[in-house]
Amino acid sequence: MHNPEQFNAAQWLAHWTEAGGGWVGRSLLLPPQHRRALRCMVDDLAPDELRAVAEHMGVNVEPAE
Repeated sequence: MHNPEQFNAAQWLAHWTEAGGGWVGRSLLLPPQHRRALRCMVDDLAPDELRAVAEHMGVNVEPAE
């Protein structure tokens, strides 16, 4: 189980960049040579963590019902 209190969206985006990804505005960039590893990073996020990353990037996120 992921602990949302310990999750840091800015730190996750820094790791994303270190892994070869990028982000601009509200979009994550997945260069082809790093796509598999980057997709795994996204898949490993819990829903609340994914929401935190999106909000950090400026995306308005509605809570899931």
